[in-house]
Amino acid sequence: MPMTQQDIRSHYETEWKSTSDAAGDVSGLSYSNAIEDAVLYPAYEQLLGDLNITVSGGRVLDVGSGSGRWIRFFLERWRPALLMGIDYTAASIELLRKWHAAADTPVEFRLADITREGLDLGGTFDLVNVANVLFHIPEPELFAQALVNLTSLIDRQGSIVTTEYLPRCP
Repeated sequence: MPMTQQDIRSHYETEWKSTSDAAGDVSGLSYSNAIEDAVLYPAYEQLLGDLNITVSGGRVLDVGSGSGRWIRFFLERWRPALLMGIDYTAASIELLRKWHAAADTPVEFRLADITREGLDLGGTFDLVNVANVLFHIPEPELFAQALVNLTSLIDRQGSIVTTEYLPRCP
């Protein structure tokens, strides 16, 4: 029987709580390795610059924030007017609030599911960052709803940037 989005959510509820409990500081939340970040971060930063995407002074949404990998990326490089991280697991939101409470940039974390009809986060964003999230939605109807919701979250002049490590398959 194929995994469902609920199966994946259950896995991450446990994973993010364990990660947060085991961390001694923010570096203990790493969900990647230093070599990967050393290659990926400059390329992603250049991509955003080449596409002329507003980050500093803009409204940035990080979808599927998990342990905060991309939250840290944005906080270390820019000063968005608002940086919002959303995740569909309560454990992730608790972890993010615990470890990023003292950020200099306004950071907001919300429990939100991009596959739920009528998703409303109170406004639109200059950048919607969706890094390695969409493959976690195996059900076609939920995937389609996620795409509808994501397009409703971008500002008229905004952008969605998405990356996926794994192919989307049931």
